Amino acid sequence: MTAPTTNEAVRPVAGAHFRHVAAIQMEGSKRKRALALIAAFRDGGQEIVTTGELANRLGWHRAQAHSIASRLRADGYLERVSPRRWRLSQQLLADVEITRQAANR
Repeated sequence: MTAPTTNEAVRPVAGAHFRHVAAIQMEGSKRKRALALIAAFRDGGQEIVTTGELANRLGWHRAQAHSIASRLRADGYLERVSPRRWRLSQQLLADVEITRQAANR
């Protein structure tokens, strides 16, 4: 996966990570929307998403985006890279890869 340049905007893409997240059963539509957006950014080539990007894309306050991301971290779906930066957890990435390999058999 190539990293975008600082001037290059990344578009979220409904790829393998997004589809895997969409199939997860979880309580809370806001948590699922945030996780799906982070997965779509990953599919688009951006591994790390900031709290500000989540808030802007979803129309939330930053505090709300941070709170929801923190809950997703507690549930094991996200890892915190720094106080305001998030990425999909290694376990979730491994689950996506297992699903992808099973589909290719």
